[in-house]
Amino acid sequence: MTNLLTLCLFFAIATYLVAGENLFDCPDPTLATQLVCDKDISEDGFFLTVKSKEITCPDSILNSIPITCIDIRDLDSDNRGGSVKVKDGGINYNQVTVELTSKLGQGLHFNVKVYGQSA
Repeated sequence: MTNLLTLCLFFAIATYLVAGENLFDCPDPTLATQLVCDKDISEDGFFLTVKSKEITCPDSILNSIPITCIDIRDLDSDNRGGSVKVKDGGINYNQVTVELTSKLGQGLHFNVKVYGQSA
């Protein structure tokens, strides 16, 4: 029984400490010739809460450069980062909207870079 409890506790802690998620979607890096969006997202966490934020890159809908690469990095140095999910747009679109979500009790610490191909 003690071994089972120890094993369960180990898996619970390991799941909590899992490193944050990055997103790198770049089918052809040679087409990433122009940085169209560069944002640092940093929000402190709060005890027993999950933070979530939607980010759209680039900000302007007037962007005429199709997106060729998306690079989102979790900057959490203590390996308790969150997750990234593409909600709208993306590669070959003019904008991308992503949802950044923290782990329980942690903040959001991401760098979002979006590239296009200049004409």
